Amino acid sequence: MEKFKNTLIIDIDSEAENPVILSKPEETKKPTTVKETVDMMSIDFKTLCVAISEMTYVGHINGYFDGKEVLDKCIEELEEYKNKLDDRNKTKDENV
Repeated sequence: MEKFKNTLIIDIDSEAENPVILSKPEETKKPTTVKETVDMMSIDFKTLCVAISEMTYVGHINGYFDGKEVLDKCIEELEEYKNKLDDRNKTKDENV
């Protein structure tokens, strides 16, 4: 794994107005440009992927669950959101 360090706080409450809130510790330097924002978000996405991968691996090697089944469920969830993006892009294109 490539070396990097990142902290990402995830707050999920399906009953809240904003059900998913991603944030950083207060001491984290805030991006000041679009490029810095994109770079930070890119690292955050990588952090999420690494966290899911590592959690799955640890759970699998300790016999808590079948890691492939867990990853398949994650992929299904991602595919669902990918389809939502495709649908949104189609709707946006139709309205142009």
